Amino acid sequence: MKVFQGPIEIAGQMGLNTKGLQQHGYDVASYNVEQNYLGYKQNIQQVSKEGLNQIFQETKDSIDIFHYHYGDPIHPQGQDFTYLKQSGKVRIMQFWGNDVRSEAAALTKNPYASLIDLFQSDQDIGNRLKLAQQTFDACIVQDFEVADYVRPYFNRIYVLPVGADVSAMHPVYPTNRPDPLIVHAPTHPYFKGTSYIEEILEELRAQGYAFRYERVQGLTNDEALEVYKRSDLVIDQILCGSHGVLTVEAMALGKPVVAYLREDVQYRMPVDQPILSANPSTLRTVMRNFLTQPKEWEGIGRRARAYAEKYHDVNVIAGHLNWIYQREYRLLTGQDSAEPEVIHCMGPDRIRYALHPASRRIALEGTALEGQAPIRVRESVQHAPHSIVLTPNRMYRTRSKKAGARSYFSFNMAQIPAGYEIVHAQLQLPLLAGKKPVRVYRVREGWDRAGIAKRKRPKRMPKPMFRARMPIRSKRVKRSLEWDCTSLARMWAEDQMGNHGLVVSKYVWQQPRLVITANG
Repeated sequence: MKVFQGPIEIAGQMGLNTKGLQQHGYDVASYNVEQNYLGYKQNIQQVSKEGLNQIFQETKDSIDIFHYHYGDPIHPQGQDFTYLKQSGKVRIMQFWGNDVRSEAAALTKNPYASLIDLFQSDQDIGNRLKLAQQTFDACIVQDFEVADYVRPYFNRIYVLPVGADVSAMHPVYPTNRPDPLIVHAPTHPYFKGTSYIEEILEELRAQGYAFRYERVQGLTNDEALEVYKRSDLVIDQILCGSHGVLTVEAMALGKPVVAYLREDVQYRMPVDQPILSANPSTLRTVMRNFLTQPKEWEGIGRRARAYAEKYHDVNVIAGHLNWIYQREYRLLTGQDSAEPEVIHCMGPDRIRYALHPASRRIALEGTALEGQAPIRVRESVQHAPHSIVLTPNRMYRTRSKKAGARSYFSFNMAQIPAGYEIVHAQLQLPLLAGKKPVRVYRVREGWDRAGIAKRKRPKRMPKPMFRARMPIRSKRVKRSLEWDCTSLARMWAEDQMGNHGLVVSKYVWQQPRLVITANG
């Protein structure tokens, strides 16, 4: 199938898509009409706007999939949008942030957006989105921060993280040295919060903290990557509430990264994300903690590299794009149907969040899509799936009027035979119903029954991995709650030493079960 990408290259993403999709057998032609000093040239053709309009007219009938970037048409009067609307072909618009981020909408969830000083007018943003809405059936965004701005206009939103050629980038992990190098690379200083970053770093230096600082600006991407390799910490952006491509490139190189993750954005990210979240109010504390704990640097860098491999590698992103293209074709031809939804394509998983048709709010909790194809570059032999039911290898339950009910338990993932790949996992929780919501937290340190009995509760992660309300108000009604926890089960299987189990804010009246479907 032939894919058209254009008209604007954003941080090398269009070129990476081209490389990845070619591995899936697509014939991809990608065009960029705006060149800059960053020098992204891989797998794209640099053309003028007039030249691209001519190319579009000459090739449009032979194209199967139109994948636009950055919201605008190629032709000044939008004649290409008119053609797409009437063509009956797959068409997707990918938005990147500043093309749809209105100041009014940003401020509803992020007070630091007022410091950005780099917004297009709300009217221009609205006009762009309305025009795209009339032409494109679905859109792609890089995270849930950007999803907020497009949700009033589209019934199908795919959240697809930014990519990097991770396998081609050799990691250089930070070392414990007395003068670590801190790097910040602002393509747009106002947007990234550069003045606040540099002011805080100067304050820390005046207080006696030792480090070197380098601002990377005016270099090509290849030249900038060489600077990142020498660094010990990379600071991305601290105002908008999500990270950018710089964060992914730095993680691929094995570097700890600072970027501001808005709480609602962070909530939907994988539990193993290693980014040090900081905004102008918290950056001082985050930097002090980093500079005074040099023994942690390499470990953070290694987790960052593993995270980039799992969620941001070009082959992973291309696998999701392949699935999106095929799904959009099935929907276009009436083979499938869909309700208003947001689908988060993250690593090995695709999570569906309902999109309320009236309020346009995105559901807080999502569910794993059933029957989703595995993400692979090349086809592999599939074996019949096996069902494995695990019960806790340790469990402790307590009920107290003062402290409330708690249930601790863990599963021995070594019971899954070697060589088996987890396809799906579901936790079944038998609970006593009540008025308070159920919260499930991941335990982050070792524990035993005797220790908890002596009131030595193990530390847990600060936010719950799963939350649900039980509508029956009677306290004695027994219910079974089900949670699709595929990502967590895979993480436990890969790092069994880091598996300390879960704690539930309810009394589990009998043993929970972890039901795993695996290929082997």
